[in-house]
Amino acid sequence: MNFDEIKKNYIKNCADVEKVKDKIILREQQIARLEKKRNKLIENNYVSKSIIIPLLELVNDYYPNIQWGEVHPPMGLRSAVSVFGKDITNDLTIGLTFTHTETFIAVDVKTNYKSVHGFGSQTVEINCITNLLDVINNKIKNNK
Repeated sequence: MNFDEIKKNYIKNCADVEKVKDKIILREQQIARLEKKRNKLIENNYVSKSIIIPLLELVNDYYPNIQWGEVHPPMGLRSAVSVFGKDITNDLTIGLTFTHTETFIAVDVKTNYKSVHGFGSQTVEINCITNLLDVINNKIKNNK
């Protein structure tokens, strides 16, 4: 091996190192973009955004006379998410407290706010919109 070959090998090796370094930079940029995308997906996948708000929109199709307030952020050990609505036809306040379970989502429905305790609510496992509508309907009927 002569000096020119040694020099040529060295230059080639330096070029290979730069190519790998450029690939690493591209991968790091790709990882940063993917992490940003993942974080955005996680942010939009909270129970309130991905389940509760669409459920309330469906309920609103069946009960347009109920005006729903804002969806409160998760609270407590069970990360319950509450939303309150006012039935404008009979001045009845309806409270829905959603809790994420292993199978799907459970909801406590309460319409009697004369007492300060949580008794009197009905907890139902929601696996279709009919379950939720039936519970709301029964609570409205029982409080008229």
